[in-house]
Amino acid sequence: MAFVILGIAPQGHSQLDNIEISEEIKLQKVYAGFDAKLTTPNDSLYPLAMNSMRLGCALDWSLTNKVSAYAHGAIEGANTHKSFAIAAFVLNVKLTQELQLGVGLPPKATTYTRAHPITWKSQTESYSQSRIPGNKPGLIVQYSLTNKLRLAHSLQNLDGRSWSNHFNITNGQFSLAGFLHEGNEFFVSTRLNTDKIDINYNYSSLRKENTTSIFLNMTEKIAVYGDVNYFTDCQKTSVTNFGIRRYFENKSYHTGGFLSISHDLAKRNTAIQLFLYLK
Repeated sequence: MAFVILGIAPQGHSQLDNIEISEEIKLQKVYAGFDAKLTTPNDSLYPLAMNSMRLGCALDWSLTNKVSAYAHGAIEGANTHKSFAIAAFVLNVKLTQELQLGVGLPPKATTYTRAHPITWKSQTESYSQSRIPGNKPGLIVQYSLTNKLRLAHSLQNLDGRSWSNHFNITNGQFSLAGFLHEGNEFFVSTRLNTDKIDINYNYSSLRKENTTSIFLNMTEKIAVYGDVNYFTDCQKTSVTNFGIRRYFENKSYHTGGFLSISHDLAKRNTAIQLFLYLK
């Protein structure tokens, strides 16, 4: 099993939240983040600049007291890869106080163990977190047993021809999720997320890959981190990344971010990173 340590940011909002456009429409999130990273291979000492910017928002539209529409979208551009977009469109029906049905392009039940894409945690997610699958067409059912215990099941199209069953069990700060596809392919994800530590572990039977990340706060502003994977078929790793972050924020200018330095043992490089986001 792979094991690593990753950092958690201090408490606070990373974007503008809950802006009322009208009585029915609420802008849940508005986000902007800039990421600059300078990576230097150990053998050449020739640095490579990798910069990216993400803009996004999330909106909720209350159609009736039981029916609402939700959408979020983001676009990210970078100098090292093609620009890409993130989107979700869901029609939610509140069947009872505890039971809700969503239809459209919703997040999979598995995806709830991953950071919301309209946040800084998504833009700076670990390799392990990035292996959790994203949105696909289908439907999702969520049932809240208590204020802390929630069950979710989704049936979603995987590749335009076949469907996969996803599940999620969340109890307070702990989540267990996964999916089963055509009886033999499966994916499992767990997450423990507290103020001090954020642990994620995944296993994919298709890729034969274990991934793990742990975010650990040493102080309010200092965090140590790392990111590791392990392929069981070839018994190799391609990511073995460890580092340290120093967080900062300025409430007067509604900004926050971090400086970090890390070293990847598998890729044999060292990276210095500056990340800045709007609060």
